[in-house]
Amino acid sequence: MAAEQGNSTPSKTETPEKGKVILHQFAPQKDIPSHSTFCLKLETFLRMTDIPYESRYGMKRSSKGKLPWIEYKGQEVPDSSFCVDFLTKEFDVDLNKDLSDSDKGVAKAFQRLAEENLYWTINYHRYIATSDEYFKNSFPTAFRWFLVKMVRKNIRNNLQAQGIGRHSKEEIYRIAQDDIRAISCYLGEKNFFFGDEPTLLDATMFGILSQIVWAMPGSPQEKIVTEELTNLKSFCERMKEKYFADWDDLLAKSKEKGKAETAPAETEEEKKEGEEEGKKEEEEEKKEGEEEDKAANGEAGGDKGDENAGEESQEGGSGDKGGGEGETQE
Repeated sequence: MAAEQGNSTPSKTETPEKGKVILHQFAPQKDIPSHSTFCLKLETFLRMTDIPYESRYGMKRSSKGKLPWIEYKGQEVPDSSFCVDFLTKEFDVDLNKDLSDSDKGVAKAFQRLAEENLYWTINYHRYIATSDEYFKNSFPTAFRWFLVKMVRKNIRNNLQAQGIGRHSKEEIYRIAQDDIRAISCYLGEKNFFFGDEPTLLDATMFGILSQIVWAMPGSPQEKIVTEELTNLKSFCERMKEKYFADWDDLLAKSKEKGKAETAPAETEEEKKEGEEEGKKEEEEEKKEGEEEDKAANGEAGGDKGDENAGEESQEGGSGDKGGGEGETQE
């Protein structure tokens, strides 16, 4: 495989190898190479097509304020789907070359379902329903509550703008399970979504389903995949084995970095203070949300308003072109 796997970020004085794609993305996590569905999707695409690349981990965002993005021969390309289009033409690779027009339509529909609907249920679970637990396991004490407050508010606003945040917790999880069931039904007993050879849709699905299989333990999404729709877990294992032979090495680097950066353990006083701050923030956000809903309903003449309003928020709204890959969780 031509792609360099699990390489570390070069220093500012190092120059990338001529003809090599520079992939800017979030750093690997302890349970999965990336908590960003779009970063993992794009890196999987690069590995599937054997395009030489080098990962640069960090928070440096593209001109559109997003991650991931790429550099190639002095040109910057933001948004994972634009990156895929650019690389497909530049390197003359097409993972969908053997698909019929009908199959390409199906692939696009499932991409939309995954990146513009199921994706938001993952954000809801991770940053709203279980945000305290998620940040406790991901960040040291010194930064945790600041990040919880900043990120949760941002994600809540995005969820409201996209529309899914207007539903109840039970409704959001039901939406997620319906999406997952549809994906599982289409995959069936096939190795990949269109047969024995993987296509671009497999990269997309691996990016999002990996979050559920390995990075959302105990969630309703994870339970349905591991206990009932097990063909999706098998699919993820198949993609992992085929394209990420260095998976464990990537996770090991994350764990080593985590040990070096770990802050002292919380005292009982700090823990109590953090919990109180979290509850206070949640109550404030809930109150703000109710006021926003009242204002929106008033503008809509008492109706529930435009269900599609604000689908593309500043940092969210879609995983495809024009969408919002600038995830703020990292």
